Amino acid sequence: INFIENKKIYVISKEPFIKTKTKDFDEIFRNNYANAKDVMNEVLKANLNLYELKQRLIKQENHINEIEKQKLLSYYDVSVLELLDPLPKDMFNLVNISNLDIKINETSVLGIKIQYGSIFGITSTTSMGKTELAMDILHQHALQDDSVSLLAQFEGTKEEMLYRAKQKQIENPNFYIAIEPNFTTIEKFMQKNADKKVLIVIDYLQQFARILLGKQIIATDNMRVYTNHIYDQLNEMRRNYANVSICLIMSLSKDGIRESVQASNLDNIASFRINMLNGIKESGDVQYALDYAYAITFYDENKNITLSRFAKNGDTHNQMKLMVIKSQRIGKYTQDVNLVWIKIKMVVETTSFLQKQKCNRRNYL
Repeated sequence: INFIENKKIYVISKEPFIKTKTKDFDEIFRNNYANAKDVMNEVLKANLNLYELKQRLIKQENHINEIEKQKLLSYYDVSVLELLDPLPKDMFNLVNISNLDIKINETSVLGIKIQYGSIFGITSTTSMGKTELAMDILHQHALQDDSVSLLAQFEGTKEEMLYRAKQKQIENPNFYIAIEPNFTTIEKFMQKNADKKVLIVIDYLQQFARILLGKQIIATDNMRVYTNHIYDQLNEMRRNYANVSICLIMSLSKDGIRESVQASNLDNIASFRINMLNGIKESGDVQYALDYAYAITFYDENKNITLSRFAKNGDTHNQMKLMVIKSQRIGKYTQDVNLVWIKIKMVVETTSFLQKQKCNRRNYL
């Protein structure tokens, strides 16, 4: 008889009563009913739920009643079937659920939900400040207790990212930047910080896919295949590390949503959210697999939502709205976030001219 014990398959062979094929076991059980106690002693090693059946068999072995025998055999059919073909390990019934203490591990950074064990997204069009916002989120996250942050940067160089960090006056031992890391590097970071809360930002998804495409790690030139591959790899990692939250920065195409954007106002917000989600370009099915997602938008001078950071006269829109375009599957509802883009003057030494130059530092509040 094949039976399951501790998720392993065993085969018991004990002549003349037990064969390795289930159908032979069934036949012997019925034809040698007097020996059913010996058979069930072996089965009980795998499933203590059959204890009651064993006791009833012992009671009946000297004066078998045919009706009782058939009842016992019927119970045997069901029990052994469950034993030999158990339910999948990820299937469970809802019993005593009220006694469970279920908590969702999450925090908030700049009003943005960071849920550990999840993969979420932030999307926008070109020059909307995706990297600036990502750095501020990561920096604020790394300031929290027992928390570390990693910016996986696939577009900027090391020098550029260090310059940006200096502009923003970020000096944080728990904030790391990796230039074009591979999956192994990202997972090693998770392993090293298994005792902390980890936030990893991929900046950005489509550029990561282009780098992999250039290396031809998959025999295809389809960008969508690569973006799906990236999501699958990261999804497998986060399932193994419940302390990790992964944010995908994604590029948004104006082409598919231009009409919705032009007509966008608070009266058309539901349609606008859907169009924003569908407008994530070259994403395969990634945007639909995310636990939740935000889109970077701004309010223009007429209080309408716009996908441009710059007004027609060249001025910068400072009133930002992080709009929820996909609600998360678990936890509290993810809210829209209103932020203000501020510019603070700072001084940077320029070694080439040995003079001081004023620069803009961009932060979100």
